[in-house]
Amino acid sequence: MIDRTLNRVKLKPSYINNSMKSIQNMIINNNPNRIKYLSKFSKFLRLLLENSRRITVLISNEIITLKHLLEIHQIEKMKELFYTFSKKIKYSF
Repeated sequence: MIDRTLNRVKLKPSYINNSMKSIQNMIINNNPNRIKYLSKFSKFLRLLLENSRRITVLISNEIITLKHLLEIHQIEKMKELFYTFSKKIKYSF
């Protein structure tokens, strides 16, 4: 079941493994950001799995999920990231 869910959300198992290693290293090195990283990572996974159960996902939900992913990378790399999201959608029927 987990494999099917990971395939559905296009998440590679190596990403989870690498993230867990990062958390482990942060704990071992007593990194002050370890709790923040773990919190963002768990929230990201939860949002990703929740979105995978839906037939359609709101763009606002997808943006929130992406923000968590970017925040995780920012904490891990200890560098500030700059990004913007734009909601310019045209509907044609």
